[in-house]
Amino acid sequence: MLSFSLGYIKYKDTYNRSGKSWAWQQKFLELWNSFVNFAVPGLIGYYFVVVKWPLLLGGQDLNTADIILMFVLILGLFGHLSVMSYNITVGVETILRRVLDGPTHRG
Repeated sequence: MLSFSLGYIKYKDTYNRSGKSWAWQQKFLELWNSFVNFAVPGLIGYYFVVVKWPLLLGGQDLNTADIILMFVLILGLFGHLSVMSYNITVGVETILRRVLDGPTHRG
């Protein structure tokens, strides 16, 4: 419920700053992205508090996956997870397009 509330606040802020009206599909997509942007870090935070914290207190070390999850948690808490995932998607799409289109002639 908290992630939905935070996502709605972010959605309203984005919608108000755009200065134009959106179609319902764009409204739904922005609301969904904002919700997921806070739901994923919430689940990761829950994992760290419930599962990982007792293990760390017992002497277990952090591993690489935990560091990556902490990075995703920080991105999500500050609202940058959706931006980062979009940038990664565009980068992968560009790389795939270059690979699948083949070499181009450079005069």
